[in-house]
Amino acid sequence: MKNTCLFAILCLFLFGCAGAPVAATPAAEEKKADIPEKIEVLKEAEKEVTKEIAAVKALAPEAAVVTPEVKAAKEENKMAKTEVKKGDNIEVEYEGKLKNGTVFDSSKGRAPLAFEVGAGQMIKGFDTGVVGMKLNEEKTIDIKAEDAYGKRDEKMLQSVDKSFFPKEYKLEKGATVGLKHKSGQPMQAVIADITMDKVVLDFNHFLAGKDLIFKVKVVNIK
Repeated sequence: MKNTCLFAILCLFLFGCAGAPVAATPAAEEKKADIPEKIEVLKEAEKEVTKEIAAVKALAPEAAVVTPEVKAAKEENKMAKTEVKKGDNIEVEYEGKLKNGTVFDSSKGRAPLAFEVGAGQMIKGFDTGVVGMKLNEEKTIDIKAEDAYGKRDEKMLQSVDKSFFPKEYKLEKGATVGLKHKSGQPMQAVIADITMDKVVLDFNHFLAGKDLIFKVKVVNIK
């Protein structure tokens, strides 16, 4: 009888433990309360990752899907760089001749001539003559005097006394004389004539009044 009562008490104890709710500790309640906040943090982190991916795609558009429109635009841009347009920086190889065949200038043995098209760095006929040329194209450009170094101006002839030159200076007709303007800029003149006591200097460009012929090859377009 004593054993039976003890068994009954033990069963009640066990069943009571199994059915009774377990009381939550303060630590568990605190962790449970943190869950919504952590979910929000994860969502914000996901947004930041999405922004980073978008930024990378913007910096590296080639990694994105290439649509037919994008491909066409790239091809058009590529083709544009093969034809000379105003504003392009180009490099050319050239040879300049007079109508009688005399070569007065050439890039042979030197670096190609570099300039910006349409910026006024070259004579007008040369500047406009290269527009529309293709990369590696060779072309002959005929330039009239007015689109080259202009017509001769007889007012550019000036007589000076022989004493203007040092005594040891050898005066020779057709020779080029290096002078300096009163502003300090260097000048060149050609001795056009020598008289008993005068020297006639020609300040016209040596190609003034002459039609020119240029053979040009475009070797670079930027």
